[in-house]
Amino acid sequence: MDESQARPEINAAITKGAIVDTVMLAVGGALWFATGELLCFIACFIVGSIAFALLLAQAGAFTRR
Repeated sequence: MDESQARPEINAAITKGAIVDTVMLAVGGALWFATGELLCFIACFIVGSIAFALLLAQAGAFTRR
């Protein structure tokens, strides 16, 4: 069986993580544009990346077989 078909919960976590990361990058870009502070974009990028990793961990992507 193909690895991508074996773990559908990981595929779902990747999809959700990509959506969350994209939204956070859009929010960070909007805040950067509105305030002129690059720190807003960097903070949203970090929050989105952490959320992506947490969703993967919740789905069990970091466990060994």
